[in-house]
Amino acid sequence: MHGLGRQAVRRVLAVALCCAGLPGALTQAAHAASLPAATGKSRATVDAELCRAEQAGLVPATNLGPPDAWTIARNQASFAATGFHCPAAPHKGDTVR
Repeated sequence: MHGLGRQAVRRVLAVALCCAGLPGALTQAAHAASLPAATGKSRATVDAELCRAEQAGLVPATNLGPPDAWTIARNQASFAATGFHCPAAPHKGDTVR
């Protein structure tokens, strides 16, 4: 170890630390490439769509499939009881994020 200076030891450690994280970074990059492309919807648009689905009685749904008529009616009554009103969806040209 006497033959290596402090700078050389630091460089070797820095390279080793960088290489240690490389497999995880490559896995994340491969996973991101396999995902479908983003829809380009803003957060406000998605929130408004989810609110309208809840108002229509479609959310919350079970993992067993789409809700039946009785569940939709119950969900609609539950939503109406909250007194909440869904915000209007932003226009397509809006840049709200």
